[in-house]
Amino acid sequence: MEYKGYEIVHYRTELNEQIVDLMQYLWEGDREANLSYFDWKYIDNPSTEQPLGIAALYKGRVAGFRGYFASKWFIGNKDKKNTILCPGDLCVHPEHRKKGLSVAMGKLAEEIYSSKYKIFLSMSSTTVSVPANLRMNFEPLLPKYYISRFSLYGLIKYILKMKQSRKLEDGSFVFGEFGRVIVSNRPMPHEMSSVIKKNKHNDNKIRLYQDENFFKWRYSNKKHKYLFYYFKQDEIITGYIVIGISPNNRRGYILD
Repeated sequence: MEYKGYEIVHYRTELNEQIVDLMQYLWEGDREANLSYFDWKYIDNPSTEQPLGIAALYKGRVAGFRGYFASKWFIGNKDKKNTILCPGDLCVHPEHRKKGLSVAMGKLAEEIYSSKYKIFLSMSSTTVSVPANLRMNFEPLLPKYYISRFSLYGLIKYILKMKQSRKLEDGSFVFGEFGRVIVSNRPMPHEMSSVIKKNKHNDNKIRLYQDENFFKWRYSNKKHKYLFYYFKQDEIITGYIVIGISPNNRRGYILD
């Protein structure tokens, strides 16, 4: 698709390295880590047969990229799995911004993917991406807020600690079995999927499809660190919590 001197194209394998070089503006980090992250998120993703994304080319070079991340969900109490596409990882080279490339890439994605994927759901909307999504007729579902509360002393103390960094293995966390609780830095895909299978759902909520292959892939992302808490009863894992750890090991976020 031609657009104001740009060629808007579907993802091709030969564009990999150019795309990853461009994503440095979004992902930061070193190039090898970003190549690994791209492979994990788009190539190894078990929810799709091939990487999904749109690139904007200027004189044959990648000037923009809009990735589409696939995940499978149950809707209500039905057993049918629905693949949802999440637009994300949107990046345009600084020299090519404010030219409508985001919307142009999004429109080609809708044209290509809408016959196979019925649901597009943005889970990472920002002040930058929302205007473009609205121009593509996305419907807002609900607002998103981050809430933190600090005293002045606590805030200063937190900022000072944030400047320090530790490795997961240097004593920041203690791993092992503590009664019925196991603390680990490794996933247990089979046990985690077994916990999910035993849950009964009789409501109309949407639920992420999580089988053993999903868990093997989900927590193999080398760009992030995870902490796993498992609860066992009669030597069987019956519950778990996954915590995402900040790069400096000072903060955790419940992921699952």
